[in-house]
Amino acid sequence: MLFLTASYLLIYVNIAAAVRHVGGRLDRRSICLGAGHALAGAAALSGLLLGAEVIGPPAWGGLLPDTGNRAPLAYFVAGALSVLLLAASRRRPAVAAGGRRRAAPGTGRLWLGAIAGVYVCLAVVDHATFFRDPSATRKVAPALAGEQRACVGDVLLVRLDDDVAEYRCPTSVLLGRHYREVFAPWPGYDAGSSVALKRQLDPPAAGALH
Repeated sequence: MLFLTASYLLIYVNIAAAVRHVGGRLDRRSICLGAGHALAGAAALSGLLLGAEVIGPPAWGGLLPDTGNRAPLAYFVAGALSVLLLAASRRRPAVAAGGRRRAAPGTGRLWLGAIAGVYVCLAVVDHATFFRDPSATRKVAPALAGEQRACVGDVLLVRLDDDVAEYRCPTSVLLGRHYREVFAPWPGYDAGSSVALKRQLDPPAAGALH
């Protein structure tokens, strides 16, 4: 549940920061930072809702075989913005000691959001690396791997390489399970490889290896 915890942190931290900026002295800097945090929080919430299929093609009955899973993109935007906004917030004019004490909790929250943002971005990059070639990826039943595997959603994510099939068995949260590119965020999966699975899913290519 590490990824869900990071998701909730991104939503809470950014929305709280947006409210704090809007509720304080309104100048150009506060408005820009407030808008940025609102966008980051909305992106994280969108990623969660898209992944849970509360919104998007699966919820609206418009899912096609080649419809892309946009939850990872929304999360990447939220994570990257959270890191950038921390850097922007650090560059602020000097304030009195009392002002620094009042700002300390907000700064701590921003650091938590930035750490969650870095993790979320890394998880999305890991996902994109696995699904780098959509034509070589599959979503199959775990039984095809030849072992008894308890995969979340009863789905095994497979990428067919030249001579082996790399697979991931989700063990935690699964986002966008009806999309072709299911998002199983790191480290919530067991990874492995199988030549036998490659032969089952891609017999012509497997036969050419011998």
